[in-house]
Amino acid sequence: MSKIAINQFAILKDSCQGKAITLSTELSFQYSAETRQISCEVGYRFTTDEELFLILKSQCDFAIHPDDWATFEKEDGLHIPKSVMELLAVHTIGTSRVSFSARQRAHPLIP
Repeated sequence: MSKIAINQFAILKDSCQGKAITLSTELSFQYSAETRQISCEVGYRFTTDEELFLILKSQCDFAIHPDDWATFEKEDGLHIPKSVMELLAVHTIGTSRVSFSARQRAHPLIP
């Protein structure tokens, strides 16, 4: 992992106690062939009663060893194996959970 970034974090309500919470997630990947890096971004949107109350988007960049990157390069383009993408997603999700936990301690929404 070469970089961790919190791209978006917003608490839009003071409390959500006693309300049903809905969580929606998104996961996306980007890559740079020039720098041999893969970026994974995960986003969370928490809502209550159709009203948005918390947003978190975090991103982790991963530097890929040149020998490994070479195995991704094919005649018809870049093919990143599913297992590699799953591993990067797991690390990004774990990192975002730690970030959310630290921020939640500073501003407790859910006791």
